[in-house]
Amino acid sequence: MEGVDLKKYLPFVVGLLGVVFIVIGIVVPKVKTPQPEITIETGGEEVKGVKTEQKLKIILVDVAGAVEKPGVYQLTNDSRIVDALIPAGGLSAKADRMYIAKTINMAQKLTDGSKVYIPFINEAVNIAETNITNMININSATLDELDKLPGIGPITAQKIIDNRSYQNISELVSRKVLGSSVYANIKDRLSVY
Repeated sequence: MEGVDLKKYLPFVVGLLGVVFIVIGIVVPKVKTPQPEITIETGGEEVKGVKTEQKLKIILVDVAGAVEKPGVYQLTNDSRIVDALIPAGGLSAKADRMYIAKTINMAQKLTDGSKVYIPFINEAVNIAETNITNMININSATLDELDKLPGIGPITAQKIIDNRSYQNISELVSRKVLGSSVYANIKDRLSVY
């Protein structure tokens, strides 16, 4: 084996390696990783497809009351009340959890400039006692109480109940529960807390 000249085989080895790299360069890019398929269930129907990109905008939401860190937070425009409580550190130990569970819809979508107010223990009771002057809480009023308001009949009263919960009374108009003129007549008699 002493007489074998390795320099003679060097161009052959280099050429073979070049062919291997060219084949790898052609084949590997054509092998695609499959896109994950997602299934979305909506009302019993299944819609299958590839995940689509959604453009999200930044909104500002004011979180106040019985939370650990009240303040104004930046969230995406698909956020809900529960999402706003996360950067605010969650509910404080002084939050009225029973009242919150009954009146605040944690799944409600937020819009730019929304305010989320979390009442303290007994604050809702104190507010109610202070505002006993015929104020009607649209989040807890009965059908009969709502029906007694001017311009509100049993059908509209039921519509108000079906669209609960409300963060502010103007949502009656924005959600198309009440017309502007009826709302203008009764807004001073309505409350959400």
